[in-house]
Amino acid sequence: MTNQSEAMSIQPPAWMLAAARNAVKVSGVNPDEAFAARIRDVRKQAEACSKQHQETKSLLAKKLEELSPKSVLKSSDRFEQANVREESSSTERQLVKTSATGTVAGSKAIIRTSDSSKRKEAVKTPEKKQSKKVRFLTEQVEKDSSLKDTARQPQKTASTTAGNDSNPNETVPALSKSLPSSQYKVEEYNVPLDLPEWYTSISIDNRHMKHLSKRRPPALTALDALKDLARQCEEAPKKNRSGDLPNLYNKLRDLIHKAEIILPVTHHILRKAHMLSPQTGLPRIFRAQANFPPDIKADSYQLYKRWYAGNLTQDLLRGIITKKSTNRSSDSICPIYRTKYPVTAKYIGQGDLVPGQWWPTQLCAVRDGAHGTPQGGIFGSKSHGAYSIVLSSGTGYADHDAGDTIYYSGTENSDNTGSVTENTKHLLTSLQTRDPVRVLRSAQLGKANKYRPERGIRYDGLYVVVGHEVLDEKKGVLRFRLERCDGQEGIRWEGEARRPTVYEVREYERLKEEGAWMGGVC
Repeated sequence: MTNQSEAMSIQPPAWMLAAARNAVKVSGVNPDEAFAARIRDVRKQAEACSKQHQETKSLLAKKLEELSPKSVLKSSDRFEQANVREESSSTERQLVKTSATGTVAGSKAIIRTSDSSKRKEAVKTPEKKQSKKVRFLTEQVEKDSSLKDTARQPQKTASTTAGNDSNPNETVPALSKSLPSSQYKVEEYNVPLDLPEWYTSISIDNRHMKHLSKRRPPALTALDALKDLARQCEEAPKKNRSGDLPNLYNKLRDLIHKAEIILPVTHHILRKAHMLSPQTGLPRIFRAQANFPPDIKADSYQLYKRWYAGNLTQDLLRGIITKKSTNRSSDSICPIYRTKYPVTAKYIGQGDLVPGQWWPTQLCAVRDGAHGTPQGGIFGSKSHGAYSIVLSSGTGYADHDAGDTIYYSGTENSDNTGSVTENTKHLLTSLQTRDPVRVLRSAQLGKANKYRPERGIRYDGLYVVVGHEVLDEKKGVLRFRLERCDGQEGIRWEGEARRPTVYEVREYERLKEEGAWMGGVC
């Protein structure tokens, strides 16, 4: 009754009374009673928001939490766990992808936290969160890397050289933290995103291009035949003609070798034949999805790189200034050529070289960035170690070449003080870093060596230095053991894939007979 009197003491606005009267007519409810009921509802809502009511709700919630099973999670906890699962899944995918591309050499130690703090850590710093599966995958990657490094260590074998291969002085370095050499990308030929300017600047509708269409020079016909052979090689398996592939491959191989040495081309002919086109040109042969033999891929890529640079000179001694002298150091690289086609040999790995790439002289290998010195056998730097070495003959050297395994002697000092030469130090640095070293073989190797090229000098892939032994302490002579990196095609010393090709040998002999050079001939 008190609440009703308090409600009646409040004078409602006229519009509310009018609305109430209309409602009375419809519902038959007294307007004063209806207004009093509304006031009571408002008062109850105010009491529900009071401090005392909130404390009562809090105590009741705690009591319910104590009585409920521990496995029941609050909505906020479920949200945190969902974030943890999502972050863990993302981390796992990232790790698997990284290990597949060979960029994980090891991982940092994982600090395990208590279960109660895992969810908070995942929310605050998601990048530090790693699930059990992630830790397991990381440990597997570390284990695999360790096994690979162990496999590179020299094995104690029977003596096969003038020295003792199982010499107890041979040492194996501690494993390096750098990338295992097998993870350096080899035999992957990338196609530039953009075509060269000299190529795109030639309009296919200009007068010279139309003239080529009419008279069809032999070089253009040969390039069209090369592309047609590539197409036939691709279509043979689809037409159940796989038996024709060996013959087709040999024909394609022959045309590529001719194009490198004896097929005169011009910029307009290359543009007319679309030889740099990723779809129909040479990239069709060496792209990753293609199924051509590795040597055909390599040789087509070598040809592509030279044409892409606009270097159409087929002379084996292009860019070399030769002098008729018995002094090998008399030849040099033309400064104009070097400015137009700048290269360097100061890099680790294969670079733009291809397995089996061949040159008539060591200076030509320097010209193309395969080696860094026209005479020395070791090229490197103090900080990075050896970049490349050349296997050749030498007086007093106890070298041994078994193909995938090489025993290579460093240089000796001239003062008999036991000091080690700078070149030998480069190989010692490579022994510690485990970075790969480019190996080139010279025709000056002994004739009993089946891996020696018939003429000139040939790039035969990447090797890693795995051990060394002391041959002469006073002269500072060390012999190093190198092993060929995994994931490479075989050395191209025999069969259809061998280098130098028949065309390279013929051109070499022709230049030699004409007296194109007197010194520096292998």
